Amino acid sequence: MNKTCLLSFFCICICTAALSQNPKDNDEISPKTYFNINDYNRALVGYLKLWPKDQSNIEINRNIAICYLSVNEDKTKALPYLHYLLREGVNDEEVIFMLGQAYMYAYKFDEALKYFTSFRSKTNPKNYEMADLYIAYCNNGKEMVTHPLNVTFENLGKEVNSKYPDYYPFVIQSEGLLYYTSRRESNTGNISSWEGYYTSDIWSSRVVNGVFTKAHNLGTLVNTPEDEQCVYVTPDGRNMVVYQDNERLHISGDLFLTSLGKGKTFPKPVGFDEPLNTDDLELEGCITGDLKTMIISSDRKGGLGETDLYLLKQLPSGKWAMPLNLGPNINTKYREAFPVYDEESHTLYFASEGPNSMGGFDIFKSVYDSTSKSFEPAVNMGYPINTPEDNMEFTFAGNHRDGYISAVRPEGYGDLDLYKVTFNDVEIRQTILKGKITTEDSIKSLTATVTLYDAAGNTEIASKDIDGESTKYIFLLKPGKYIIKVVAENFMEYRESVSILDKSDYVMEKEKNIVLLRPGSQGGKPDPKKGKPKPGAKKPSK
Repeated sequence: MNKTCLLSFFCICICTAALSQNPKDNDEISPKTYFNINDYNRALVGYLKLWPKDQSNIEINRNIAICYLSVNEDKTKALPYLHYLLREGVNDEEVIFMLGQAYMYAYKFDEALKYFTSFRSKTNPKNYEMADLYIAYCNNGKEMVTHPLNVTFENLGKEVNSKYPDYYPFVIQSEGLLYYTSRRESNTGNISSWEGYYTSDIWSSRVVNGVFTKAHNLGTLVNTPEDEQCVYVTPDGRNMVVYQDNERLHISGDLFLTSLGKGKTFPKPVGFDEPLNTDDLELEGCITGDLKTMIISSDRKGGLGETDLYLLKQLPSGKWAMPLNLGPNINTKYREAFPVYDEESHTLYFASEGPNSMGGFDIFKSVYDSTSKSFEPAVNMGYPINTPEDNMEFTFAGNHRDGYISAVRPEGYGDLDLYKVTFNDVEIRQTILKGKITTEDSIKSLTATVTLYDAAGNTEIASKDIDGESTKYIFLLKPGKYIIKVVAENFMEYRESVSILDKSDYVMEKEKNIVLLRPGSQGGKPDPKKGKPKPGAKKPSK
């Protein structure tokens, strides 16, 4: 859509600005007012307060269902309200279509197909294409859930996520630093947007001892009271592509670049020149490490669909050459978005809501063929990376075993949360834990047992017997927390926690030398859980 078509959108924003600068201040505004401006979050809150006193109200039940299907929450909560409408004889096209959507989100694809087929039989022929698209989604979903990827999801935790939308995660190659976008209350300006969310800011979190630490706002050089979103970070972490939508600065959907210099703070982003930015919308874009090639998502004229992906190269003059549409192997007649190009594997990851999705946007990948100088036909990344809901952006860490994604999941803190996705079939990096067992009185020959347990000390992971003059031990361990115990006759039992770290704190080898003490030794520290040390401590039971 052309930026001039955004005038109506800005009119809505101006009108809703009169409602409030803060979502907390709007208790007296009717849910219908919010509903009419597509602020489904605050409309839902209001309707749920009205419903207990007016449960038979057709409009309230319908609008609650519409709200649930429109917000980042469990969309299947729309089902009871839709079935109430059916029982009351309200079975118009909209209700039938929404029932199909709700069952699709519930992974009940056969039931969803029944309603989408019914919708197609009732609707105007102009809606056949939409019906056929959702029927394709359900058939794709039925197939994909029977072949799930072997992946594990890990929520990045409360230091990163909030009860507000947190999305678009990017980690640097070492996995030691995370950048992402958030619409939380503490953002710059503390201003609510027309959808009931706070305006978006860019945040970051560093890894310390293998864990993401408390996130920080990037500050006012990058963030303004209006919308900034991080849409790409180069693997070295030195360059960031930023999407800006700022009515005050007359910026409506353009891409900007900010690069670290000698300091550690990103400076104010600088907009790209034409023909990269145009009067049309440029929504997302990734850039190569040498800053000379970009792939962007845009709704400019001449595309294959609503938004397409384009490749642009920088000329020797420093200007950008005319964009090249990536063609039907990538683009469809629908929307393609969020390109992320992995230079190491020559693989493009992106989102598409085309007919090969299992619902809305799915993540796809395509490998660049250097012979044909084109991208191969895109392949859906599969379930559960993709779900019936929108899945917009995916990026790999440098190890290509861990990916990062935003999703709405039951264990989340609210709305969209950031998750690490571990591909379990990819070999994990392990650390060699090694060392030497000696004694305080330096005896030459020692008989001992070195045992590794899980962090709780209940499950044995590995064990090694030492007998004689060679008192070395070695273990190969996955990232995690362990307890190492050493028992030897006439010596105090040794026990200590050991952490094998991952992400940017990963090391190939970790050395831990251990000195055993005699009972009553001045250096001995009795275990508070075991009382005074006893000679000849036995090997702990499993």
